[in-house]
Amino acid sequence: MTLRFSFITLALLALLAGCGDHSISGAYVFHDGTSAALMLITETPDHRFTGTLRRATLHDDGTVTAPGATAVSGTVDGTSLTLVMGAETVSGMVTSDGIDVIGSAGQDADTQTSHYAKGVVGDYDGHVHQLKEMSAPIAANMRKAQQVSAAKAEMASLVKELNDFVTRSHDIIDKTPAIMAMYGFEVESERKALQRGRTLKASRSPADAVLAGDLRTKMLGADRDYVTSMDEAVSTGRINSTRREALLGQHLAQFKACVTLNDGTADGTGLDAQACQPLADAQTAYRNVLAPLDKALSDATAVKIQADAELATIWDAARKALN
Repeated sequence: MTLRFSFITLALLALLAGCGDHSISGAYVFHDGTSAALMLITETPDHRFTGTLRRATLHDDGTVTAPGATAVSGTVDGTSLTLVMGAETVSGMVTSDGIDVIGSAGQDADTQTSHYAKGVVGDYDGHVHQLKEMSAPIAANMRKAQQVSAAKAEMASLVKELNDFVTRSHDIIDKTPAIMAMYGFEVESERKALQRGRTLKASRSPADAVLAGDLRTKMLGADRDYVTSMDEAVSTGRINSTRREALLGQHLAQFKACVTLNDGTADGTGLDAQACQPLADAQTAYRNVLAPLDKALSDATAVKIQADAELATIWDAARKALN
């Protein structure tokens, strides 16, 4: 009986001694859908431990970051842990297959717990590799979204250019008849002024001679300056319209995001026909206004040239006859 009791006592003491010597030293690996972590710790006989924590995170933009290791330390009391992880102190629990870290850094939204399974460094490396494989399509989708956003912004700018051109063109078209009529009015006015001046000169009256001189000054001064300003407006309008048309043609040729513009395949930015509709409408209005605009500018230029020739003759006669 005494011998049997001694054997049982020794066995219990051995079991208790084994439990007391259990060490948590080793590698512990955490992972979820967007992150992985590796904790390497070494426990000392006084049940304290030190080590490092490495993390890798997959971000929304598809990048994977893995900053340098963070120092960890703490104490273990049976199955309870206190860990200092960088600037944060958290609690933990030793489980049958690893360590549960409990605190604000916990991955489980309900328990605020992150389970670090007993493992090896290779397990962590494998999870990081998986994160990197997952990152490729995410990054590609992010780039695609950025390309689409840039294409839409470029398209909006092009639509505004086209609409502004169409608005200015209609303004020119609407005003051209009045400008052409003004040239006719100026020619007729100057012709009548020359005739009046000749009548005044023919009277041989000193007073009429003064009036004829004043009339000559006005015709060769203010009247000619006014016509010159009209000429500049017509010439500048034609030059500016031609320049804007050429620039818009370049912009349309360079914009490759919409099939509707190129009669071919889009460049992959993802702008479908619906997204491109505002540009298609603006381009249609632009194309439709080009012929009327060209006719208006050509008509105004032709009238200007003819009027300038007639006015040059009238002003030359006034300079000689009303001197």
